[in-house]
Amino acid sequence: MRQFDRDDRPDTLPFGENEYFARNVLNGVGRQFLDGSHDIVLGKPSIAELSGDEACKAASNLIEAATKTTLLIKPPSGIGGGIDCALVGRETRFLAR
Repeated sequence: MRQFDRDDRPDTLPFGENEYFARNVLNGVGRQFLDGSHDIVLGKPSIAELSGDEACKAASNLIEAATKTTLLIKPPSGIGGGIDCALVGRETRFLAR
């Protein structure tokens, strides 16, 4: 488990097919499908400076880019898929995409 504080810098924590994702999506042919929203998130000085909509847009784009990349480079197992965004805290709230 990893815990984040509002003062921490934003980060991306992929799970499942991490090596494929790093090599082929973030640093390979899949970059063509990234819209810059992930870079905006990583450029924020703290999580407190990041809106839920910005985080949802970036996460959704990363998943969509991974899905499109699988059409070009077959992954070892499943990657991509459906997308739902939620703010998790005292009360979980689902965000519209």
